[in-house]
Amino acid sequence: MADQDLNELVSVIIPVYNGEKFVAASIESVLNQSYSPIEIIVINDGSTDGTQEILNQFGSKIIVIQQKNAGQADARNHGLTIAKGKYIALLDSDDLFIPEKIEKQISFLKKGNLDMVCTNFETIDASNHKLKDISAPHFHSTNALTTFITGNFICTSTLLFKKEWIQKVGNFDINMKGAEDGDLWFRMLVNGARLEVIHEALVKYRVHAENFSGRFSHMNQFRALANRKQYQLLKEKMLFSSVDDKLFLASAYANQLTYEVAVEVLNDIPAKDIPISVLVKKRMYSFMSSAIGTKIISGLKKMKSIVKS
Repeated sequence: MADQDLNELVSVIIPVYNGEKFVAASIESVLNQSYSPIEIIVINDGSTDGTQEILNQFGSKIIVIQQKNAGQADARNHGLTIAKGKYIALLDSDDLFIPEKIEKQISFLKKGNLDMVCTNFETIDASNHKLKDISAPHFHSTNALTTFITGNFICTSTLLFKKEWIQKVGNFDINMKGAEDGDLWFRMLVNGARLEVIHEALVKYRVHAENFSGRFSHMNQFRALANRKQYQLLKEKMLFSSVDDKLFLASAYANQLTYEVAVEVLNDIPAKDIPISVLVKKRMYSFMSSAIGTKIISGLKKMKSIVKS
């Protein structure tokens, strides 16, 4: 491939584990992109079903790497090490790209002098029926970090970014299962990456029985770890260091039910600078992060799920 092509090349990385039902459609959605050049890297993460046989049918159209089962983050990292593109797009093995997805992102990224571009998306079921539209918040790139701290709004399959940021901040953290994507996006943003959103659904995100628990079962377990790591990095860089900033962080982390991190933030504010109303919140956060508080939250979630069902 010529150097000029490499400067425009997008590497699409697809990790797959036992994805025989949907992986072919996912790959086809990349092959049908209006943008060129693209390389498709599929990491077969130790599949035990018919996934490899399906991948073989695509021949030289895709690059297939087989590895022992090590998890999605490790598989993505493996793909990043061999990707030749200037740009990286990630696709889960059951999601779909709209045909103009990459073309629109590259154009938007270049026009805005951006480093990262995500999009809105729609959810679909196992039969490709549309469920609902999901929209990211509206913000300017200068406010992307602040917006992101309130919660990870980036659907991984919608994101396209410059590969140079992997060299700057490192790969996916394999110890952050369930939160490794948000952890990487935060490290990019806190180090100055410019992010904006295309408010158009350019990805179809599939929701089905096989992937629901796998995608979300570890979220609550690792959200506190991710937010604590996030806060430590903000402190190292001396960002969000004013009293008002810390009150914002505490509120953001409490809204994500990571009360222990919210308390940690409030503990870093001198007592004389904390309003009485915030002291009350601090006591509430401390209680909610206790064993009893955790049980209460768990019970409320169970009641909510029963009501929904």
